[in-house]
Amino acid sequence: MKGTRFAQFSTEVLRRGAAAVLPQHLPDRWLDALLEEAELLAPAAWDPQEEDRVHECCAGLLGAVLVVLMAQRGHPAQLEVAVGTLMSHLHCYIGVTVQFVRIVPVSMFNDFNNLGAQ
Repeated sequence: MKGTRFAQFSTEVLRRGAAAVLPQHLPDRWLDALLEEAELLAPAAWDPQEEDRVHECCAGLLGAVLVVLMAQRGHPAQLEVAVGTLMSHLHCYIGVTVQFVRIVPVSMFNDFNNLGAQ
């Protein structure tokens, strides 16, 4: 995610704070965008010829993780995070997002919401 798409993600999600980046609060299009980024980071999908693309793709995931870390640490003016810690949080965030999508398919929400309309 980069350019205009990342700017939209930043405006619509990241600037709203840590709760907004939780998978259950993300609209489908942003969940899909983050999962696309996660797929590019998957070891099975690693292609050395696409290394530049992988380095450019993670802005959404990284932004979401940094928003959570900032909130956990009381919104410091400057954030220092060890690479290992950052990667650990990144992998946890990806895992939570993937599990959320697997466990709670969007169609369940649609079916539930449509019950009241009948």
